[in-house]
Amino acid sequence: MQPLRFDEILDSLDKLDPWLISLGIQPKTDRWHQAAKTIRAAKEQRERVERGEAPSTIRNYGQPPLSCATLYTMSGPS
Repeated sequence: MQPLRFDEILDSLDKLDPWLISLGIQPKTDRWHQAAKTIRAAKEQRERVERGEAPSTIRNYGQPPLSCATLYTMSGPS
C-alpha cells in the first residue's frame, strides 16, 4: 500500500461536490466534508511543524484528537 499525499486526497475530495451536482444530487455537509476539513488542518499543522513550531492535536470527526506525528506517519512525506 502506498501512502497518499495530502494534496492528492484533497484533490479527490474537492471533486466530489461537482460530480454529485452533475448527477443531479445536491451535496450536503457530511462526513467526507469533515474529513476534508480535518485533512486540510493536518496539512497546515504539518507545514507549521516543519517550520519549527510546536505540534498540537487535531480534532478528528467523532474521534479522539490525532497527533501531528500520527498524521505524518499516516501520510508519508508531502
